[in-house]
Amino acid sequence: MQAGTEGKIMDNVLLFILGQVITGAAIWGGIRVDIRSMHSRLERVEKSSDEAHQRIDRHLEQQAKK
Repeated sequence: MQAGTEGKIMDNVLLFILGQVITGAAIWGGIRVDIRSMHSRLERVEKSSDEAHQRIDRHLEQQAKK
């Protein structure tokens, strides 16, 4: 191999590794956003469920008083 060829190969390898690191970081960031979004939706569902249980309990208490 010629000296210039080795330098080009090394540049290509470094560029490939850099691309893989950037891709991995982008994927990791996307996963974090998805998890955060799911967590927010779960909190809203839990709150809605608690409110529904309270309404059901009030309704049952009113029926029991009659």
